This record gives sequence, structure tokens and C-alpha cells, in this order.
Amino acid sequence: MSSLGVLAGVPTSTISRIESGHIEPTLGMIRRIALGAGYHLHVQYLDLFSGVLEDDVAKVGADAVTDEEEDDDPAG
Repeated sequence: MSSLGVLAGVPTSTISRIESGHIEPTLGMIRRIALGAGYHLHVQYLDLFSGVLEDDVAKVGADAVTDEEEDDDPAG
């Protein structure tokens, strides 16, 4: 658990609280944990306002989006 936290850049206590069901992670947090564990995350959702099917693919490396960048984006 501690190595996953280090790889994902997430405190070990947060990983533990997610696993025990005490907190529900944000999509950004799920993305960081998935990438830290070596998985790629692909989320597909329907925009209810435009009716457009959207894709969100987690990128790896320097192209990866941080939680701060996600929060700054009014569309996401």
C-alpha cells in the first residue's frame, strides 16, 4: 500500500481510507492511483447538455494531467 501511494503521489493514509470505504476518491485521484499502479485509465461519458459522447484518456509521463490542471478546466 505504501509503495502504491509513493508511485501515485498520494499519501498512504488516503489509499488506506479509500480501500476501507471511508472516502470516495475523485476521478483525478483514481487516475493518479491507476497510473501509479501501472494501468491506463480510459473514461467515456455522455455530456448531458450537448449529447456528445466524450473520451478522457489518462496520459502517462510529461503529458499527464494533474489534479490542479483538471480543477482549472471549466469543461472537466
